[in-house]
Amino acid sequence: LQSEFTYEPTALDILLNGQSALDRLTLAARYDSENWELTMELLRDRLMYEGDFTQGITLDVDKTGEGGYLQWRYFLQNNLTGLVRFDTYDVDRQDRHGDQLAFNPFGAIPEHYGYMDTLTVGLSWDIRSNLRLSGEFSRTHGAGRLTAVVFPDALVYAKPYWNAWSVQLMYWF
Repeated sequence: LQSEFTYEPTALDILLNGQSALDRLTLAARYDSENWELTMELLRDRLMYEGDFTQGITLDVDKTGEGGYLQWRYFLQNNLTGLVRFDTYDVDRQDRHGDQLAFNPFGAIPEHYGYMDTLTVGLSWDIRSNLRLSGEFSRTHGAGRLTAVVFPDALVYAKPYWNAWSVQLMYWF
């Protein structure tokens, strides 16, 4: 995957001229057995920022992030499936613990924005052949995959450890 983005500001913008590009390489594999399924994915992202962004600061960033996940699903019954997944991502493979984020030109960014490790457990129940109820709970350490932090005083701040849960009712025809 290759993506490019160019920004040209209007007169009232606080951001100035800049561009970014992303190159992504993904490797995925899956093994199916009679009662279980194992899925994995590895990825490498090369992220490049270049230009004058704000407050007279010129950025020239070229970094590579790495991550992946391993997921195991077990078919408990014909209509009931359990799930366990471990997902990990490092925003910069040269700074896996986020130590260099303290030297961001816009101001210090907490180190936990440099990585993200998540453990998820879930359960899916097929109520009917076209109706499924699914639930998941995730425990996360880090915030590396959340919206990129450009300004350290951003309105949204993630704690180093946080939880997320979801419940989904799906109907298909």
